[in-house]
Amino acid sequence: MLRNALRKQFVLLGKKPPLDLFSTILASRSPALRSQHSEPTLLPDLQSSSEQEALDLVRQCCELGSLDQAKRLHASILEKGVSSAKLFSKYLIRMYAQCGSLEDAQRAFDGIAHPGVVSWTELVKAYAHTGHLGEAFRCFRWMLLAGTRPDLVLLSQLLLHQEPPLGLEEAKLLDAIVCSSGYARDLLLGTSLLVWYGRCGRLEESKAVFSRMEGRDAAAWNAMIWSAILSGEKKEALTLFQAMKDEGHRRLTANFATFAAVLDACAGLGALVEGRVIHRRVVEVEKLPIAGTLARSLVSMYAKCGELGEAWSVFEGVTGKRELRLWNTCIDAFAAHGQGHSVLQLFQLMQQEGVKPDQTTFSRLLFVCCYVGLIEAGYAFFALMITDHLLSPSLENYACMVDLLGRAGNLDGAQKLITRTPYQSSPVLWRSLLAACGIQGDVERGKRAAVQIFTLDPTIAEVYVVLARIYESTAKPAIARKVKLLMKERDVSSELARSWIQISGVIHSFTTGDQTHPQTEEIYAALQKLEADYPAWEAAGTSNNDLTMHDVDEEDENSVHSEKLALVVGLMNSRFQENETPVVVFKNKRMCRECHSFFATISKVAARDIVVRDSSRFHWFRQCSCSCGDYW
Repeated sequence: MLRNALRKQFVLLGKKPPLDLFSTILASRSPALRSQHSEPTLLPDLQSSSEQEALDLVRQCCELGSLDQAKRLHASILEKGVSSAKLFSKYLIRMYAQCGSLEDAQRAFDGIAHPGVVSWTELVKAYAHTGHLGEAFRCFRWMLLAGTRPDLVLLSQLLLHQEPPLGLEEAKLLDAIVCSSGYARDLLLGTSLLVWYGRCGRLEESKAVFSRMEGRDAAAWNAMIWSAILSGEKKEALTLFQAMKDEGHRRLTANFATFAAVLDACAGLGALVEGRVIHRRVVEVEKLPIAGTLARSLVSMYAKCGELGEAWSVFEGVTGKRELRLWNTCIDAFAAHGQGHSVLQLFQLMQQEGVKPDQTTFSRLLFVCCYVGLIEAGYAFFALMITDHLLSPSLENYACMVDLLGRAGNLDGAQKLITRTPYQSSPVLWRSLLAACGIQGDVERGKRAAVQIFTLDPTIAEVYVVLARIYESTAKPAIARKVKLLMKERDVSSELARSWIQISGVIHSFTTGDQTHPQTEEIYAALQKLEADYPAWEAAGTSNNDLTMHDVDEEDENSVHSEKLALVVGLMNSRFQENETPVVVFKNKRMCRECHSFFATISKVAARDIVVRDSSRFHWFRQCSCSCGDYW
């Protein structure tokens, strides 16, 4: 049963976020494997020393889940002298675990003189099933030190339960044990390892596992595709999907999970052409219903590719009652595009349909209120969430409120709010304050916020960069150099900034100062002409006190930023088109102020709408202004 349950789980790949997409489908395709019990009743007393009678009572106690009765039964078993503790160890550990007492389960295990793999498996399962994966691995390591070899059941327990997710060290340990135990080609364990490595962002290790698996099915392919996505290799994910289709001519069929995965890859890349092709295949070839996971994936894909109208068409086309997560996805789509009034209308419509909002809904509402300047509405929504809907604000909700207060120029209020929340030790809130200080030009407060973030989490690369810039702006270059040196000593680095644009189905990708494109000479010549002919961007709102968390590393400050290169390619390849469609550029990080001003100016002088999707939101540049109102 365990192998069957695990196989069904990984056909649909449970993961948060983004793999939680598939939990809904899992429930619909494979009903939960749990017994339906009647109301708890008292167990009869143990009447004899019969092993079978005792075993039956232990099993009943597991079903009832009563800790008091479990302890009474355990004492009775010891009093009656029913066989040995080792004989019943498996069931006693399970009984206490199902009654919610891991301490008693551990004591039952500790009472075994020489535990075997079955007893170890029950203990590992007890911890893993209750979300204590760290403790499960502690037991696993002790078992290995004791010289007990794990079997397939025990390994499956560790790989099945991956919440809360652990790290690369545990993944490599399990991988090594799986191989040394003779299960290297096992499809079940291999699929589980793919998910684990994917969560760690280790695509090469995933490929190694995938290559040794025999008889790879849809679940294995789905896991491999997700591993590529989670590793940031979305192009590789689309390549894998094509390879899966090629192999599918013989025996493979893509399922909901497959399409959700590749649509997510398309969304990340802004690959609208490929996304539309997949949409048509889902509808015309596979004839799958557009609901649930697929509906959310399609709405998200179209919105993130800049096609808000098509996202709305998918949302409107969903038949039946639209569930909360779909509403949140649609609200998120309009919020990312800065469509504040549309978001408010969606919220009203959602309530009219009887769908109750959650913290995620209010995070999107607060986000859009902040970024379109609806300050009073934001205050009202925060109060509404607490008083009318009785929801406790989440970390994201508080971060939105810090942003909102910062937008209003109330930095004192933003800082006080942080200190009064249960999340004041989270760097997320202080990063929101730092961004607000950058917008408002409060250098001293921004410096304190940066130091606070640095203290809480020394691995955030952007904080080092921003903190060094702050010290430089306040004439303290020696301290700035120390900050940069500390960053190098701690081997802290940020994700490489990339920008890309899709033209005629081909994605053109650039890094900072990139010179690998076939049209490099023409691109730089065109960029130089733009900067020479239209120098006004240099003074169009840039600030020496820019403390925002953008992507500019110190060594790249004087290089050409990647979004400029992508923009020039877009203008070069679209200038002869009669159709005045926007030039759409995608970036994996937040735009810096200098580039933002440059894009605004070029939108006017080139008489073209320019759309940029950065890590924060969509920016629609038109006639020297941006939809974000210069706040992002």
